[in-house]
Formats: sequence, C-alpha cells, structure tokens
Amino acid sequence: MAVLPSRAAVRSLDTALAPVRELSGAPHWVPPERWHITLAFLGEVDADLVDRLATTIGTSLTSVGGTPTICLVGAGAFPDRGAPRVLWAGVDGDTQRLSSLARRVRAAARRARVAVPRAPFRPHLTVGRWRDGDPADRSLAERLAEHRGPSFAVRRVALIRSHLGPRPAYEVLCSFAVRAGD
Repeated sequence: MAVLPSRAAVRSLDTALAPVRELSGAPHWVPPERWHITLAFLGEVDADLVDRLATTIGTSLTSVGGTPTICLVGAGAFPDRGAPRVLWAGVDGDTQRLSSLARRVRAAARRARVAVPRAPFRPHLTVGRWRDGDPADRSLAERLAEHRGPSFAVRRVALIRSHLGPRPAYEVLCSFAVRAGD
C-alpha cells in the first residue's frame, strides 16, 4: 500500500537528482514512474485475499480525520551505518497524520489476514538502490539535502503489485480515497 506523489513533486525531485545521476558511486536509479511512499509492505499476497484486502482497506480509510499534506525533502541512505543499500528522499509536512494513515492501512491488512512486517513506519521515497559489491557513495544524500519539493495532499492510497525481473515494474491494482472525518 502506497502514496503516489503528485506530478509536480515527481518533476521537482527528478530535477534535483539530475546533477548526481551520473556520479561515481551512484545507485541504480528507480525510474520516476515507480516512485511511491510505502505505507505498508505486504509482500506476496494470495490472489484470493486481494478482494478481502481491498474491501478492508477501503473501509478503514473512511473518516481518517483529515488528509495529510506532505512534501519530499532532502535525502538519506539505509542502513544508517555501514555500506548503504537504499538512497531515499525524505518526507516532511503532516507526517503525524501520514503515520496514522499507515497504521490504519497496516491494521486493515492484518484484519484481512495479510502478514505485515512490524518494522516502524519511516516515511521516505526510494530513489535508488545499490547492489552488493557496487561502489556506494553515501555523500550523494548530502548533495540533495537542500531539496524541498512542492507540497501535495494525500488524497488516495494505492494497492500496488510489484513485477520483478530484468525490467521491474509496478501495477496499481486499485486505489482508495482518503476521506477526512466529520
């Protein structure tokens, strides 16, 4: 389950990344059309559970108490120590409400009998990944520290299926409106 950034946010981040894309130690870049902020990683979900999952999540997103307004800012790398594996853009703005939305989505997935990792929610958008053995330059994150994209309201949450392989892709299976409470 994920939030898809606005087109303006994607354009802004893509422009900010342009000067670092070809630098030595850069990661393998995630194409902008695959960028998203993961609320809940669901792994492989059995086909017979997808409908139940969609219904449960759709119901959980009614009356959430307001739609978060966020923006993409700065950058960092996971893990925090040692050789980095993931280069990410940060999320700022109404992260408390975004975290609440992530908790609702995760709880709904569990009610639908879908396993959800218990890892804490760390809002970010993955822009690149280093493979084992690749030279990795953690300082690329510092070069993006000043980036602050335009704000956007989180009005929808998408259920996304990953297709792995030589040309990985994402498929939006369905999306749900985030409705503010009364």
